[in-house]
Amino acid sequence: MKVHEPRAELLAEPIVYDSGDRRMWLLREVRELFAYRSLIRLLVISQLKQRYRRSTLGIAWALIGPLINTLVLSIAFTALFRGSIAQYPVYVLVGLVAWNFFSQTSIHGIDAAVSGSGLLQRVYLPRSVFIIAALGGGLTNLLLTLIALLVVILATGAPLYATWLLLPFAVALLVIFTLGITLLLSALAVFVGDIAHMYQLLIQALFFLTPIVYPRDIVPQQFSWIVQLNPVTELIDIFRALLHRGEVPAPGIWLTTLSLSLVVLLVGYTLFTWRSDEGVYFQ
Repeated sequence: MKVHEPRAELLAEPIVYDSGDRRMWLLREVRELFAYRSLIRLLVISQLKQRYRRSTLGIAWALIGPLINTLVLSIAFTALFRGSIAQYPVYVLVGLVAWNFFSQTSIHGIDAAVSGSGLLQRVYLPRSVFIIAALGGGLTNLLLTLIALLVVILATGAPLYATWLLLPFAVALLVIFTLGITLLLSALAVFVGDIAHMYQLLIQALFFLTPIVYPRDIVPQQFSWIVQLNPVTELIDIFRALLHRGEVPAPGIWLTTLSLSLVVLLVGYTLFTWRSDEGVYFQ
């Protein structure tokens, strides 16, 4: 059966959905997302407006929040780690920049997928459209927190390194991994509602198992394997190497992290879209 979707204001071109076409369904999803790019843009704007709609300062909280968190954590831990971590406020905020993007985007993406699953059963849309919109909102917040990071660097007299120019590559790795995790857990959460609640608890525990406020080398040897198996640890360390230490991570680190991120994305995307040929969405 073939259904020709009528042209609408939110579409750049008509979409033809063929429930019998099983070929290249991953690429077809990407093509449809591109066709619905105007809708995704509106969803991102709506998401940001809804998040800050009752706030006097509005989106400025995306700047203020990380600064307050950094101030509190710096007051609490600077004395403890003063000898082992140079420019501790910058160290903490770089970790928070990467961590907040991963945690907030994945949580919001899962919630959006679950809440939008009913609509996808009635109206044809690319099934990952709400997750991509959550990703866009996360990227907007990430850019704002980078401004907060620059403020902290200038205020503390920390150096600015040329390795900042490689930041887009680190962001790309973080986006790929976050998208993969979000797609994977979203597919599971629609079938098992408790997944979303369990994930929020897991994220809270994972924060303390990730070297964000403490150096990686203080973890006792018998527990160091937990930190090493935590994929977010390497992603944050790449950010810190570029923005805090002014170093370029070794090619092996880039390659390993990229490979893991792509595998997670492929598994998540495959599970999320594997029934696309039937035109059935999360039922």
